[in-house]
Amino acid sequence: MAIQTYADLRAELTKYVIDDIGEILDTCISATEAVLNREIRHRKMVRRSSATLAQGQRFLELPSDFLEPERIIVDATTNVVLSLVSEAELDQLFPTESQGKPSHFALTAESLKFGPAPDGEYTIELVYYSEIPALNDTNPSNWLLLKYPDLYLFGSMLHAGPAVRDPEMLNTASTFFQRGIQSMNGEASRTAWKAGPLSVKFDFEVI
Repeated sequence: MAIQTYADLRAELTKYVIDDIGEILDTCISATEAVLNREIRHRKMVRRSSATLAQGQRFLELPSDFLEPERIIVDATTNVVLSLVSEAELDQLFPTESQGKPSHFALTAESLKFGPAPDGEYTIELVYYSEIPALNDTNPSNWLLLKYPDLYLFGSMLHAGPAVRDPEMLNTASTFFQRGIQSMNGEASRTAWKAGPLSVKFDFEVI
C-alpha cells in the first residue's frame, strides 16, 4: 500500500510487528524522527526567520523548531553574513561594553548571541535547518513521509526491535534505513552543488 499518512504508516507497521505492540508504535515513530533530525539535512528543512535587534541587544531567542544555522545575515541590503564562533570566543572578541555592527554570533542553549552588541537597530535574517514536523493524529502527514516513506517504515521497524515478527527483518530494516539516509543526504549534496553560487544567496523556497 502507498504510505501517505500517519494512519497508513501505523497500518503498514502492524504487518511486521507482534500484535500487542500497537501502543508503542508512536514511540517507534517518534524515535525515528529524532534520529532523522540528527542525521539528515535537506532543502525541505530550510526555514527563514527575521527579527530586529535593538541597540545593545545581544541575545535573540531561537525558533522552536531550530536544529542548526545555515547562515545569518545582518542588513539584507548588503548581505553581510555573520561568522559562527563559540560563546567563549565571542566574549573574548567582543567584551560586554563593545558595540558596533554585529559580525559574529554564537549558539547558546536557547538563543543566538551576537557580537559586538548592536550600536543601533539592525534586521537579522536567520536561515536555518528546522525539525521534521512530527507525525500524529493532528498532523497526519509531512513532506518526509510523502517523499521518503521508506525512512519512516524501516526506521520505525528498527526501533521496534525484538517485537518485529521476523528477526532477520531487523537486519534488513537497518540496512535499508541507513541506505535511505545516505541516499537522501546524497541528493541534498547534489542539489546544493548544482545550484552553485545561487545557493549561497539563499535561493531557498520558504516552506
